[in-house]
Amino acid sequence: MSPLRSLFTLPSFTRGEKLLWTLSSAAVLAAALFMRSDLLSLSASLIGPAFLILNAKGHPLGQLLTVVFSVLYGILAFRQTYYGEMITTSA
Repeated sequence: MSPLRSLFTLPSFTRGEKLLWTLSSAAVLAAALFMRSDLLSLSASLIGPAFLILNAKGHPLGQLLTVVFSVLYGILAFRQTYYGEMITTSA
């Protein structure tokens, strides 16, 4: 299988992993709706459980989502003037 094709082919998940991913995403979504978060915060928060589970499975898409999450987190930290978070996150 080519590397690009393996990037977009999701691994098989057990019932427990699907449940964990679903409940984690539902909790993030419920908290975002309750707190009236903006779309950028919501998307960064939803990427979190996805990249954790994919990285735990050893899937390369998890690494790509980690980079996307880091960029979004940096934008959010800059917007909230959490400059110390930006320094420790990028190091």
